[in-house]
Amino acid sequence: MLDQTSSFLDTAAKAGASHHPTETKVKKAIEDISTIDSGIRTLMGRVKKSLKCKHLTHADAVRKIQDMWKVRKARKHFKALLRSIYKRMDDPVTGKVYYFNTLTEMAQWDKPLGLGSDDYAANKTKKAIMTRVWTQSDAAEFIQRAYRRRQATTTVRQLIHKLYRKVKDPASGMYYYYNKQTGEVSWTKPKLLGQHGDIAVESNAKHQARATVKADPPNEIDAAQRIQRMFRCGMARRQMRGMISRVYVKIWDDTRAQFYFYNTSTKTVSWAKPKWVDEDDLMSPRTHQAFLLQEKVDAIRNGPPDAAVQYLQRLIRRRQARRRLQVMLAEVYEMVLDEATGEYFYHNKKTGNVTWTKPPLI
Repeated sequence: MLDQTSSFLDTAAKAGASHHPTETKVKKAIEDISTIDSGIRTLMGRVKKSLKCKHLTHADAVRKIQDMWKVRKARKHFKALLRSIYKRMDDPVTGKVYYFNTLTEMAQWDKPLGLGSDDYAANKTKKAIMTRVWTQSDAAEFIQRAYRRRQATTTVRQLIHKLYRKVKDPASGMYYYYNKQTGEVSWTKPKLLGQHGDIAVESNAKHQARATVKADPPNEIDAAQRIQRMFRCGMARRQMRGMISRVYVKIWDDTRAQFYFYNTSTKTVSWAKPKWVDEDDLMSPRTHQAFLLQEKVDAIRNGPPDAAVQYLQRLIRRRQARRRLQVMLAEVYEMVLDEATGEYFYHNKKTGNVTWTKPPLI
């Protein structure tokens, strides 16, 4: 025991002399103190008993008293080292106490070994606040910050109380929290409520009744605003459906005997119906093409005269270009009869290629 005590004293002395104690020294000291604590009281009892029962020499008695004093001093010194390494912190969510190691930057819920029944002294921050000499302006700013912090916390908790409802589940007998805005359900209490404030309990039947019953508008202005919002939402929904119906085309697949949806903008195909639109709102390819053509005609009719003139000019130039291209293709290709099959094929005079299919634009 004395050898272990001496080893612990050496470790504690080195840690106290060093300005930057390392984690290795602390672990070594913890290992030593765990062995010392198991037999320290037995050793002290034996020393006291030997002092009373045996006739010790003056040197032996002095040596035993010195050993007792060294052990007690080592324990106090080691506890002081632990207090300088660990910080006692309060968890704002659970309200429990945890211990933070400033060397390893790790936290633990259990009290560090070696402290025993002793605990930490008062928080240094609170002590610094109490011992600090405050001017009138500093004290006023500190009180204002504390007041604003409390007001903000109270406001957030009031918002949470309005947003959530605590309902008892009749099947399990447990309570769950229902978010009225998102419709989500959680079995854990919402954060920022802390350990003190909670939401009032509401029965499941009452909760369902609240979900189905709508409150009447308090006055004519609120009713008018609500009708206007509903009208704007309906208009926006119809515009969205119109935009989607212009992009997607509904096409029938004979192989799978069902419709698929073709995006004319991205050239992609999907078997799932696009969101925010009914299947009846989508058009077939022929109807879609006629719809786009009618849109162009309506735009020309309702547009300025210059737009109509430009459209006619483009139409004439397109038709003339198509005719010139057909004449050029007729000079390049010739249609030849195959005597073996009795069918016609098309021969390219310039390249010498032969094709059984009619070239486009001829």
